[in-house]
Amino acid sequence: MEQTTTRIFSCPMCGVDAPHEVAGELNAVIAVRCSNCGNGSLVRENDLDAFQMRWAEELREILASLDPSNE
Repeated sequence: MEQTTTRIFSCPMCGVDAPHEVAGELNAVIAVRCSNCGNGSLVRENDLDAFQMRWAEELREILASLDPSNE
């Protein structure tokens, strides 16, 4: 994963679902920094991917509910 990548993740320090900047990766463990509080966390890559997919699906559902042609 590129170090300039930003992923949505629930910060274990501040509890906010916020963009997290990827700082590095080693053996499927990713170091991220929260854009809300600035704290760093270590996250397993599959956990980060799963959270991102759930968040993206929720966002699609919200956007679909706002589309008047979707009725």
